[in-house]
Amino acid sequence: MTNASAAARRKMWTNVRRNWPLFLVFGVAAYQSYWHTVEVATANGEATTAYAMAFVTDGMLVAGAKVIMDATKTNAARWAAGVTFVLGVVATFAVNFMAADPTPGGVFMATWPAVGMTATSLVMHLASHRRPTPAQARRKTATKATTATKAGKLHAV
Repeated sequence: MTNASAAARRKMWTNVRRNWPLFLVFGVAAYQSYWHTVEVATANGEATTAYAMAFVTDGMLVAGAKVIMDATKTNAARWAAGVTFVLGVVATFAVNFMAADPTPGGVFMATWPAVGMTATSLVMHLASHRRPTPAQARRKTATKATTATKAGKLHAV
């Protein structure tokens, strides 16, 4: 095994340990949403594509969440991913609502995993933006001051 593959494996397991709540909630919500989408699509004349349509709805959520959480992406990419994520959330809520039993309890149970998934993804996204420690903030300020001083000396010449 190469050092690169070992490092990649460690990074993957670190991400799994750090994000397991997100994976768990997304998994449960995706499972329920998948079968609700199949049920609604089949009942509305889309029997041939019902199983594939479920991947489109939940795929929008997963793709949008993945890009949103990737801090290396541009603002435009993150904005587009946010729109994709919101459209996926709306579609998931709609499908789960349409598949629900027409009682308050039925609607609650059908839509709750989508609520949990949305809330969990928001928490994980906000948690990924860590504030610097005081020592890191001082170093960053000192670096800016040094850079500004060097730039001032260049202009003085």
